[in-house]
Amino acid sequence: MIGIYIDPVTGNQTPTTMGIIHYSKNGYHVVPAKPKE
Repeated sequence: MIGIYIDPVTGNQTPTTMGIIHYSKNGYHVVPAKPKE
């Protein structure tokens, strides 16, 4: 599990193993993403 995905429309929280990698001058960050249905 990477974290908890929070649906922006419904507010439902779902555990997820999907993530999006964001990178910047401060380093890399993995942000929880919507799980596959």
